[in-house]
Order: sequence, then C-alpha cells, then structure tokens
Amino acid sequence: METKTLEALKAFLAETKADPDQKGILEAVQKEAQPIAQHLINMGHGIERENSKTAITNAEAAKAEAERLLNEASQTIENLQRDKPDIAGMQEQHNKAIEALKNENRKTLQKEQEKTRKFLMDRDLQKAFSFLKDRKVDPEIAKNLTFENASLAERIKHDETGFTTVFQAGTQTPYSVAPGQDPIDPLGEELLKRVPKGAFTEEVDTGTEISGHRTEAGGQGGKSNIYDNIRTEKQKEESANSETDIASRRAQKFGRNVKAL
Repeated sequence: METKTLEALKAFLAETKADPDQKGILEAVQKEAQPIAQHLINMGHGIERENSKTAITNAEAAKAEAERLLNEASQTIENLQRDKPDIAGMQEQHNKAIEALKNENRKTLQKEQEKTRKFLMDRDLQKAFSFLKDRKVDPEIAKNLTFENASLAERIKHDETGFTTVFQAGTQTPYSVAPGQDPIDPLGEELLKRVPKGAFTEEVDTGTEISGHRTEAGGQGGKSNIYDNIRTEKQKEESANSETDIASRRAQKFGRNVKAL
C-alpha cells in the first residue's frame, strides 16, 4: 500500500511539472486517490491555519507593542505638560507682581511726598511766625495769623525742589521775590499789615535785662477785640480765595476768564 502511495505521489509530482495549474492532476487524484486528495487538502488547510495563527500572533504582538509605545508616548507627553513651565501663567503672575510693586511704590512715594509737603509747610509757617514775632507781634496773635490760618496754607505752594511760591491774597498771582529775599518775607509783610493796633509787645529796660510785656491798647475790649478783627480779615480772605477758585475752575472749563458770581 505504501509503495502504491509513493508511486501515486511521484506521478502527482511529475504531472505537476507538466500541468502548472494542477487542474488535471487534482481531478485525477480526486478520482483515483480520493483519500490522498483529501489528505493534501487537509494539509493545505492545516498549513493555512498555522499560517493564520502565526499571523494573528504576530498581529497581536504588534498591537501590544503599538499600545506599549502609545502608553509610553502618552506618559512622556503628560510628564512634559506637567514639568513644562506655564509661560503664560508665569507672565501673568509676573505682571501682577510688578503692578502690585508699582502700587506699593506709589503709596510709599505719596506718603513721603506728604511728609515732605508737611515739613516744608511747617518750615514756611514757622518763618512767617518768626517774621511777625521779630517785629514785636504778640506770639498768640502771630500764631493765630500763621499756624492757625487754614487759608494761608492754601496760598503756599512748593515745587519738586522745595522752592516756595506764595500767592497774593484772593488771586492766582504769586509774590515777586527780590534776589536774596526769602519767599516768605512778602507774606510776612502782608500779615504784619493785618496785625491790629494793640497786638504788639513792648520792650522795657528794667536795668538788668530786657523783658517784654503785652500792651492792651487798641480800643475797648482789649485782645478779644483784636481776635475779632483777625477773624473778620480771615473770613474775607477765605471768601476771596473761594471766589478765585470758582473763577479759575470756570476759566479752565470754558477756556476764558469767567468772574465768580
């Protein structure tokens, strides 16, 4: 049996060379040797199945590798996103920090400017006070005319260098200062003219030292009457300054000089 089978296979192989399409030989084998034909077909299918299994295995392996690479890439991207600086966020934080620093600097500068303005104002008011005292004005009256005169402070301005400009009462016109003259001197002269009669001290030589005493001359009522006169003058000045401010604001608004009503 085995010899016949081998001879049949040899005949099959010989015919295969003569019939490349193998149609004739396959028909002859199916007709004369069906078991062999079936075996060959089964072998072919078995080979295909094995090949398919191999292909599936390879495909699954390739898929697994692709998934692994994808996971690695995803992890890499995640790490980069986590570790990469947020440039836009950092820039926004930087801008906020800079703005906060600017605001703090502005506040600090404003405080320092206020301190400087107060120092300069106190200095100039002290000069005006000393000016009046040096001319024998009663210290209480001199203090009332200078430190306690709110409208006076509105007329004294300082530039960035600390230079003083004093505006004439009820106007926006500054006093003209002569070379070498203190800017407060014209103001002192103005205030001196406002000192009522009887508001001056008088020097008396006692023989051992020079001392001073206040004279109460100047009309009935004494010093209380003097303060009344000063208050009246201050009210007039404040009213004049108010009218000047209104006129100035109207001029700025309408572009021409408009007198206060």
